[in-house]
Amino acid sequence: MQNLHEPAIKELEAKLEEILAQAEGFKSSIQALKNLSTNGAIVSKVDNNKNIVSSTGILAIVEQSLKKLNKFAKIHQIATTANLEAAKVRGAITTLLNDKVVTKVQVTTSNGDTFWGLSDWKDSSGAVKKEHIYDESELLGRKVII
Repeated sequence: MQNLHEPAIKELEAKLEEILAQAEGFKSSIQALKNLSTNGAIVSKVDNNKNIVSSTGILAIVEQSLKKLNKFAKIHQIATTANLEAAKVRGAITTLLNDKVVTKVQVTTSNGDTFWGLSDWKDSSGAVKKEHIYDESELLGRKVII
C-alpha cells in the first residue's frame, strides 16, 4: 500500500537535494574567495571617505607584474607578464594612476612611447630612478621629449 504522503515526500526530497547542491556551490565560492584573498588577488583598501573598497584581482595582478618587471614598462610588456589582455591592463592602469599607485613617463612625442611604473620609482624631481629605467630598445624611434 502506498503512503498517502509519498508525492509530498518525493517533492521535499527533490527540493532538499536542490538546496544541498546550492549550499555546495556557496561553499566552493567562499573557499575560492578565501584563496584569492590570501594570494593577494583581491585587494581591499580604504578610500578618502574611509570606506572599504574591494577591487578585483586585476589591479593587484598588474601591480605585482610591475614589481616583477622592476622597471617602467609599456602596456604590452605588463600584459605579457600578467598574462592578461592589454585592454584589461589599460583599465587597471587608469585606476592605479588615479589612485597614485602608478605613474607614467612619455619618452617621445608618440603615445606609443609611454612607459608605466610604480610611483615610488621616480625621485623627488620626477625623474625615473636608475634602477627602474625603461628598456630603450622599446622606443619607437621618434623625437625624444625628455
